[in-house]
Order: sequence, then C-alpha cells, then structure tokens
Amino acid sequence: MFYHFLDRPLNTVVKYFKVNYIKYSEMFLYRDEGVHIHIHNMEYEYHTHDFWEFFIVTEGSGRHNLNGVASVVNKNELYLIRPFDQHSFRPLKKDGAAAVSQHLNVMATDGNIAAIAGAISNGLYETLKAGQIPLHCLLDEHALRSFMRTWEIIRALPNGETDKAVALIKILFFEALKYLYYNSVFHNELYPAWLNEFVAKMKRPDNIGLNVDELSRLSNFSHIHLARLFKQFTGETLVDYFVKAKMDYAATLLKTTDIKLLDISSNIGYTSLSHFLRLFKKLYGMTPTEYRRAK
Repeated sequence: MFYHFLDRPLNTVVKYFKVNYIKYSEMFLYRDEGVHIHIHNMEYEYHTHDFWEFFIVTEGSGRHNLNGVASVVNKNELYLIRPFDQHSFRPLKKDGAAAVSQHLNVMATDGNIAAIAGAISNGLYETLKAGQIPLHCLLDEHALRSFMRTWEIIRALPNGETDKAVALIKILFFEALKYLYYNSVFHNELYPAWLNEFVAKMKRPDNIGLNVDELSRLSNFSHIHLARLFKQFTGETLVDYFVKAKMDYAATLLKTTDIKLLDISSNIGYTSLSHFLRLFKKLYGMTPTEYRRAK
C-alpha cells in the first residue's frame, strides 16, 4: 500500500490518499502468457501495478488522475500507463445525466512490452519508460473501430484457443505503441505545451468541422492573439494549417470509408461541395474521386 496526493481542482494537490498495488499474477486472464484485456465501465481507485497498460475511451468521458495530475479524457483518447505510474479514473456526468464512460483496457508484462517495442524501433522501450515521448494520443474513428473489432474477435474465440487470443492482444499493444510513436513524430518539442494541445484538439473528429472562429474558442486566447502566436511558432497561418488538417481528414475518409463526397464536405465544415473539391485538388494534386480510386 502506497500513499500519494489527490488533486481535486485540476493540477491542485489537496490531500494524501492510499494507493493500491496490483500484481499481474493476481488478475491477468492469460497469466502464463503475460497479457490481459477487458472492457471497463466503472470508477476505479488510485492504484499502481507491476505491468504496462493502455486504455482507450470508447464512450463518454472521465476524470483521469495520473501521477498527481488530473485531466478530463474523452472518447477516442488513448493513454499508456507504465508499471510505476499511479492513476485513477472516474466517469463524468454530461448535461446533468448519469455518469457514463467505457474504455478498453489492454495489459501486458514488462517483458512483453520490451519485445513489442523493440520490434518497432531500437530504444523505443527505454524511451517509453522514461516518458520521453507523449504517452497519450487521439485516435480517429477508423482506428477506434479497428481496436474494437479486434476485441470482438477475441471475445468470440472458442474456449481453448488461447494462442490466438494472446496473439491478438499483443497485436493490439503493437498497434497502440505504433500510434504513440507515430504521434511523437509530429509532436514538436519546440512548441509550448498549450500549442501541442491545441493542435491535437484541432484534429479531433468532433472539432474538424468547426470554422476558425469556433476553433479559436478551444484555446485561452482571442482569435487575433491566437493567430499571431500560431504563425510565430509554426510559420504557417492558422487558417492554412486548419485547411490542411481538414483535407487530411477528408483524405482519410476517402481511403477508409464509402462516405459520399457531399457528406465528407459537410463533415469537415464546407457547405459548398465545389469549394471543398477545389481545396482538395490544390493540396493533393487530384480530385477526391481520383484520390479514392487510387486506393
């Protein structure tokens, strides 16, 4: 049993509290193979453990307290938890309704993670353990569906097919580490924390359809001040950067779905289909239809 701080307002330490210690040998479904998976939809107390874990919020939102710092996490967010990390999670109410939240938990022993990380990049295991890259990222809807589809396959496997279940769980961890590594490539250490956070918010599926004025409200700055700071740090205007983010999201939809062009245009905030087509061709050198056929 450990003791740690609990913050009630975000980032404000207010009191000590007990931290439970969990061993993989006491809870893993596939204990001998060192992996575990389940869906969680309840509050869990502050704890630490001797294994690695990642969770993805699949429904609702919650208050996540990690190593004494609290934050609100929402659907599609992925967090990697290291063996020595301490954390808790509490579902949040929305619009006065009962608190509802669900997330996919996938767990593996330290040895498994060392092997999986090593398959991606030499030194990645040490980098993750030291927290030298962001240990959380935002998934798009396609990625979330892929994780959940694999979970459904694991659940549907007949009893006795342990090897297949274990392999699929390891693949899920590989995918999670892949997304974290990919995200780290685009995380600019020269940007202040607020800017990296703002860019991440900008690219969220539920924000990609906003206009620039609406987008600015996601920051703590006025539109004019934000635009000036954005250009100062990135070398690009906020408008140009956001248009590229919109077109990149449209390109993902074109590659991974059969959504109609008019609906894609609407999803990213353009009521004029011709305007969307013109912007897409300007950035990608081909029309959306040509781009979709090229897949």
